[in-house]
Parts: sequence; C-alpha cells; structure tokens
Amino acid sequence: MRIGGLGALLTTGRLPDHLGRRVVLAAGLVVEAAAMLVFVLAGDVTALYIGRILAAAGIGIAAGAVSAWLLDLSPPSDPGLGSLVGGAAPLLGLGAGALLGGVLVEYGPDPLHLVFWLLAAAYAAGLLVISAIPDPVLRRPGWVASLRPTVDVPAAARPIFLGGLPAVIGMWALAGLYLSLGPSLASQLLATDSRAAGGVVILALAGIGAISAVVVRSGERNRLLVGGSVLVIVGVSITLMGQFLSSVALLYGGSIVAGVGLGLASPLRSGNRTPGGTRTAGRLGRGDLRSGLSVLQCPTVLAGAAVTHHRPCADSLRLWRDRHRARRDLDGRGITSRSRSPLGERSD
Repeated sequence: MRIGGLGALLTTGRLPDHLGRRVVLAAGLVVEAAAMLVFVLAGDVTALYIGRILAAAGIGIAAGAVSAWLLDLSPPSDPGLGSLVGGAAPLLGLGAGALLGGVLVEYGPDPLHLVFWLLAAAYAAGLLVISAIPDPVLRRPGWVASLRPTVDVPAAARPIFLGGLPAVIGMWALAGLYLSLGPSLASQLLATDSRAAGGVVILALAGIGAISAVVVRSGERNRLLVGGSVLVIVGVSITLMGQFLSSVALLYGGSIVAGVGLGLASPLRSGNRTPGGTRTAGRLGRGDLRSGLSVLQCPTVLAGAAVTHHRPCADSLRLWRDRHRARRDLDGRGITSRSRSPLGERSD
C-alpha cells in the first residue's frame, strides 16, 4: 500500500515549487479525506485496499509541501525550527493517533467508523486552516513537466544522503515491523483484546521518539544516525526478549529504547536551498524519499510470509517459550521436577 505514497512523492514532489505550497497541500488533504470516506463505506477487502492506497498517496502528495512550508515559516532567529517540527511532529502524531484510535475503538460508539469520520473532519478543518496561512511561493510554469519522476539530490548533500540511506531505510523498515507486531504482542502478554493496550505500545515508541528529537536537535548528524540505528536494534531486541520471557516491562521498555533511537534520527530531515537561497520542495522531498523507501516495509512482508510458510519453526519457538514459562511458574511455587514425599523418599 505504501507504493501509492512513494509514487505520489516521486511525481508530485516538485509541484509545490510551481503551484505553491497551499494548493498542493490542499490536494493532499482532499485525497486523505476521500480515503477516510472510502474506509467508512467499505463493504469488502477491495475497498479497504483502495482506501489504504489513497491514504498513502495523500501523504505522498502533501509531504514535500508541508516540509517546504514549515521551513518558509521558520523565524529568522531559529531557522531550524521548521526542520525540527517536520521531524518530531510525525512521530508525535503517530503515537497520539495510535493511542486515541485505540481508545475510541475500545470505548467509543461505532468502533468501525468513528475514527475515520473524525479524521475526515480533521482533514476538512485543515483545509480551512491553511487558507489563512501565507504562502510565499508564486506560481510559475512548468508544473506538468515537474510530474516526471526524478530524484534530484544536490551535489553538496549527495555524500550525506547516500551515506545515511542504508541506515535510515533499515531503521525505519525495522520500526515498521515493530509497529505492525507491537500491539499484538501487548495484547498477548497482557491477556487482553483491548485496542487501547496496543496503542500504548505505539505511544511509548513514537511519543518518546518525538521528545528525544526535540532534546537532541543540535547534535551532530552522523552520530545521531549511528546512535539511533543502534538504539532501534537494541530496543526491538529487548521487545522480542520480553515476548519470549512474557515480560510486560521488557516489552514497554524496549518500546521506549527504540523510540529514543527513532527520535535521534528525526532531526536529520533538514531542508535544502537552491544556490539562490530559496527552499525547494523537490529537494526537501529527498528526506521523505528515504523514509518512503523504508515504509515499503519489506521486513513486515517477509515476516508474515515466514510465519505462514514456516509455521513449524514458529511452533517450535512457541513450544520452547511455553516450557520456559511453565518451568518458571513451578520454580516460583517451590516445586521441582523431583520433589520429596513427606516420608523423605523421592517421588517422581
């Protein structure tokens, strides 16, 4: 489904430089609102796929315009503020959205449709808000030619872009795998089907990521990228350990560690300028492109295929885990495999 978002980003990434930030962002919001209505009216799986593709495409259309507009609105006293917001806000929205969505599904009326109605209303409100924000970009010709897919990385930024590309793709793809499985793991360990419990896991990951992005905003880029990658791997490892050991503390602790790692890399979404000093959405979209490549989430797809086609291996791991749990429970009760009878004789 993320292919729709990547395709939209590649084709519409330069449109804000020709049509203005407001027009392109408004188009993205309209597509997002339409996707929510498709979800509301969906009667089969095909409609859900269509809605998912539209939602990803809407994000792809809006990404370049939002990034460039945030930099346009950055005050001269703090020119990096727009870049900071562009990196931290998606994480904060992801965490808050997962928690609020889980709460609404669990406790609100009409759990299958309420969230989508509210999101459609939020996108409609966004159209009104952006109409009052100044757009510094004047329309200029060439917007049709700008739809040709292209990846234009400035020569000065090329070494940084290519050097950080594998780490960013791997980190966000691994995070995508975590986001896909985290809520299920929480429900299993807590022995509950509460959707809110799954939302807390995502909040622990993404909410902490947003906070850490703000804290480390002035750090050195390469160190942040390396440190963030390591922390994401460590965090996911702790989470998996919590699953095997049936430890809720390890599950949420791993979420927090991985969230810090994601936050360390978020300030890397910095803006670019042309030689004349103007900000361009096309070049700003290169940071989003790296994330776009990662959100194809190949690890998630491969993991699903592995569980489906290699179930014996999964069953063996589950059996080992259950035996470990049973042994731990017996040890906790003071029972050994060869306990003594009241007469002092061994009994099997």
